[in-house]
Amino acid sequence: EKKLDQFQVDGSHPKFRVFLTSEPSSSIPIGILNRSIKLTNEPPTGLKANLKRAFCSFTKAQVEEADAKLKCILFGLCHFHAIMIE
Repeated sequence: EKKLDQFQVDGSHPKFRVFLTSEPSSSIPIGILNRSIKLTNEPPTGLKANLKRAFCSFTKAQVEEADAKLKCILFGLCHFHAIMIE
């Protein structure tokens, strides 16, 4: 936090950015959190929406190129992922 304050006083490059990513934690200083833009990526609600989201991470070409056995495995993996999120 002190380092960021020093950058503000000294001036920094106009395109200077700091990206932080973490799980919710009490170790991140409140001052940094208050001055930050916070983005979250919440999973959709419902099994069907989670399943659709998991499938959308693959391109249409990737799914079409897969053989039948791999498509079954892919569906099982996406279904398991959706259940775990739910």
